[in-house]
Amino acid sequence: MYKDKKSIVVSVIVPVYNNELYLEETLQSIKEQSFSFFEAIIVNDGSSDNSEEIIDKFVESDDRFSKINQENKGVSAARNVALDHAKGTYITFVDGDDTLPKDSLEKMQNIAEKYHPELIIGGIQRVDGFTKKVNRRTQKLKYKKEIKRDDLDLVHGLSLCNKWFLRDIIEKDNLRLEPYRHLEDGVFLYNFLQYTNNIKFCDAIIYNYLKRIPAITSSVTQRVEKGLLESCINAFERMEQLTEDYSEAFKQELRYRINSTTFIGDYYKKIWYLDEETEQL
Repeated sequence: MYKDKKSIVVSVIVPVYNNELYLEETLQSIKEQSFSFFEAIIVNDGSSDNSEEIIDKFVESDDRFSKINQENKGVSAARNVALDHAKGTYITFVDGDDTLPKDSLEKMQNIAEKYHPELIIGGIQRVDGFTKKVNRRTQKLKYKKEIKRDDLDLVHGLSLCNKWFLRDIIEKDNLRLEPYRHLEDGVFLYNFLQYTNNIKFCDAIIYNYLKRIPAITSSVTQRVEKGLLESCINAFERMEQLTEDYSEAFKQELRYRINSTTFIGDYYKKIWYLDEETEQL
């Protein structure tokens, strides 16, 4: 597709751990993008299923795709090793069981070319097999002439997957994902936001978050265990530390977001799953 590394506009980082049921659909959605000047770095994080065979098929047929193998270390470590190899002007992330609309990269590139922002935020929708639900708080950003790092609507869209990050900032400030198992996206986002206020919104759905059936998924947030909850609490405290100079309104919104969506939604509502130690925590 291309040979000149300088022409890589965006590096698409895909961590993979036992995603064989959905991985081909994910990678095909990247391959079929209407915008071609990207690289896809796929990190096989110690998969024990047939994920590597699927990865190899794309790597062998398309020179925009590359593979890194590592022992299982978790999603943060997988993303970090890809960051060490990335060449794009921007960085974005795709999970190994989600998809991109066909014009996703093109829509984001149009914003990058017009405004040269340091962070671009696009629309994200949750697809659960029956319905499609757009993140309305994220969509509110399109009505704002200026998006500030302490914007209250930004708190309700912590995912890294609907965002493009300027790689120069990531490298200059040596930013990497910290070793949390839940809320690691939010920690990275607010770490990055320490170094920029140049944020733009792309008014298009650029990411499909596919909510899988729990019985056949390996999604971290659909499992409940004490160590995961402990890591989540630690990540929340880290986010509070990164935003300690923000407004009181922001701090209240952050606590509301984490309490309602994460602690209640992801843990308390599944209390019947829990062992005694996790229930007490």
